[in-house]
Amino acid sequence: MPGFGLKIVDQSRAQIEPIIDYALAHGAPIEVGLYFGDIQARDLLRSCLPDSAATVAVHLNHRRLSLLEIQRQEAALREQLSAAAELGATSVITHLGNYPMTARLSLRERLWDQLSADLSFAEALASDYGLRLHIENTFHDLAFYRELLDALRASRATPVNFCFDMGHAKVWSSESLREWLAFLLTQRQQGTALHLHLHANEGLIDQHQPFTLASDREGVIEDDFMQDLDWPSALRLIDRSFPDAAKIFEVPPEVAVDHYEQVLAAINRLPH
Repeated sequence: MPGFGLKIVDQSRAQIEPIIDYALAHGAPIEVGLYFGDIQARDLLRSCLPDSAATVAVHLNHRRLSLLEIQRQEAALREQLSAAAELGATSVITHLGNYPMTARLSLRERLWDQLSADLSFAEALASDYGLRLHIENTFHDLAFYRELLDALRASRATPVNFCFDMGHAKVWSSESLREWLAFLLTQRQQGTALHLHLHANEGLIDQHQPFTLASDREGVIEDDFMQDLDWPSALRLIDRSFPDAAKIFEVPPEVAVDHYEQVLAAINRLPH
């Protein structure tokens, strides 16, 4: 049900107000990044979102609240979970860490144990606020996340929920989009709730570029990550593969609404 949605952050009321108005008018999911704490932006969010019918997710301030050793940040975590619940969110997202995890295989079991303990702690707090926690892919290849989710699943009774970031997968893994989508389908079959971040980049850094730039510039998205897919076909494939997941476009706020309309129009022009 959720479909394609829009990302905003709590930084500038003037920037986010037209995006919120558009999303609410069109029934689009909304993800809010709680990164800046601007008072006017937070007031607007509290006035618009809790009583709306929108599907709302909140991205935690991952610079302070990444998963590894999150147990040391209980007060800050409770503060953000409370803010998310106040906005009517049903889920929250964070990263594993601000830097890559250790590459030493001799420490792998210790890493899984630490992340499992941290995840259980964070999920227990999140559930107190009626929220589901998702782990987002960042600095690692697909094999790392496959092993991580398998290890976490083996150590707990409840599913591990995952946020797939398409731009991160392009920059920090060597696998193709189709390989990642196959992984996500397997995870969903095992009970994982999915959330998706969709944006383009040129492959070297995480740029959060609009997909529509790929129509004008070579190398932005049509590459070995995409293989035989152009971006409208890729996004349609994602939508058809995960129809019930929120699929959030993470692009600059000044182009967010125009980009949303252009992307949906491009997908609708594809032959059936």
